[in-house]
Amino acid sequence: MKFAAALAAAFLTAALAARAEDSQWTVIEVDELDQAIRSGDALVYDTNPRSVWEKRRVTSATWLDARKFTKDDLPKDTGAMLVFYCMNEH
Repeated sequence: MKFAAALAAAFLTAALAARAEDSQWTVIEVDELDQAIRSGDALVYDTNPRSVWEKRRVTSATWLDARKFTKDDLPKDTGAMLVFYCMNEH
């Protein structure tokens, strides 16, 4: 669990660090993400291809097709902590 949370946080941190200062993005630490997942306070979405998600994912992550999702795929609670991650091969 810690490894999966660390992996997700590493991707999240790398992707958002540059944008955090001038936007509404929030960068969280690995331990914060791990605790949020354990307590049920974070909803985690994996936007990798489904075949990747089926092989390996952060525990509790829901697969989300980043090209086709709609607001109905997300929680109704607009105050919920949503964490999105994917691997970036570029």
